[in-house]
Amino acid sequence: KVLVDGAPHDIDLEVRTRAAEVTDVLLDRLLEQQARRADFARRAAAQRDGDLRDAASQRRPVSLPEATPPPPTPTPPPAGGRDGVLARLEALIGLAPVKQLIAGLAHLHDFDRQRVRRGLPAVAPSPHLVFTGNPGTGKTTVARLVGELYKAVGVLPTGHVVEATRADLVAAYLGQTALKTRALCEQALGGVLFIDEAYTLTQGHFNEYGEEAIAELLTFMENHRGQFAVIVAGYPDEMQQFLASNPGLRSRFDAVVAFPDYGDDELLSIFDGLVAQNRFALTP
Repeated sequence: KVLVDGAPHDIDLEVRTRAAEVTDVLLDRLLEQQARRADFARRAAAQRDGDLRDAASQRRPVSLPEATPPPPTPTPPPAGGRDGVLARLEALIGLAPVKQLIAGLAHLHDFDRQRVRRGLPAVAPSPHLVFTGNPGTGKTTVARLVGELYKAVGVLPTGHVVEATRADLVAAYLGQTALKTRALCEQALGGVLFIDEAYTLTQGHFNEYGEEAIAELLTFMENHRGQFAVIVAGYPDEMQQFLASNPGLRSRFDAVVAFPDYGDDELLSIFDGLVAQNRFALTP
């Protein structure tokens, strides 16, 4: 026994008590470590079991239930040549007047090529086209098919399509727009330059940038006749104003193709086609 601050203390009892407290702390830490190790081992085992199940499922082909067989995949029409492109055009839902006009132009250009081979003068109209219609009526899709069709009938050597809007033609500073427009036209040589919402080039006050783009476009079309085609597209009324804004525009475009809106039955057919294409089965 010793006196600490006048009070007697049993040294042996105090040492044993603190030792017991330290031992309890160590045991708690040890048990916590063991628990973490056990949890890690369980997760590792579960991961291994999952990997084994995945590997086994990959080795065994999975078949759909017989009660819900996948819908048949529609057979695509032939892709090559004039007839193949026309078949793909005909496979589009709706657009009956568009199909008739585009097919007639294709046959006319094909007939004109045969005349030229026999030494007769060319009578086919200009390959440049105006597409009018509301958004979502298939103008871009048909423009791509026209590029392939022009290649198939010998109007263009490559038939590729360069898609553009006002932002692709007009530059930030006056004087640079002509250079930007000319570069885009050069990319389209041998194919089709498709300008969507082309009427925006003639809208707005002090529209020197749009006028500069149109002037360069007309010059390039004149200097490179037969080397590429231009298709301009937009709303019907706005496109008429666009053609009337410059005398050279209307004289360059012989054909205006009007894209009608889809009817309810046609929209339903488009939806059914998307369902079949993505191999879905609709419930009642």
